Amino acid sequence: MAHIKEAVSTTSNSVINTALSLTPDIPVKNLDGSWGGVTNTSGWVTPVPNPVGLAALNSDNRKRNQLFGNVYAEIQFYKDLSLRNEVSGNFDFTTEDIFRPTYTFGKVQNTVNSSSYSSNQNIYTVVRNYFNYNHLFSNKYNVSATAGHEAQLTTFENVSASRQNFLPIM
Repeated sequence: MAHIKEAVSTTSNSVINTALSLTPDIPVKNLDGSWGGVTNTSGWVTPVPNPVGLAALNSDNRKRNQLFGNVYAEIQFYKDLSLRNEVSGNFDFTTEDIFRPTYTFGKVQNTVNSSSYSSNQNIYTVVRNYFNYNHLFSNKYNVSATAGHEAQLTTFENVSASRQNFLPIM
């Protein structure tokens, strides 16, 4: 049942929209155990795939791991002069494995099976450095100055592969 739940949550299968398009007299499964579907041969009936069959047969497994972080250190050189260093990052790793088999749901047929796999790695880092100077002259005049630098680095790595019309596993 968990397999169906994963497939139902994906919008690429259009499971919910398809379920809303079917009339209640269309069986989920036929008496012979095959998937049910629209069998009316009238020209005005639009063939719609079986949403339960779509959810059970198609798979779209996506895994995403993401980490956000920020660290800093502050160094006091003198009473009036300090340096603050900050490093922050966003690390995002995603894989997606999709399978679409051939099927027949009444008049609806998918005659081309397909599968695809993708892996993505996105890393975003920022380094910031701030010198701060703050001094009170003659208990009357306050001078405050900040000088800073920021550097950003973003790297993306994406790999994907797909295949159609492969032989089914027996």
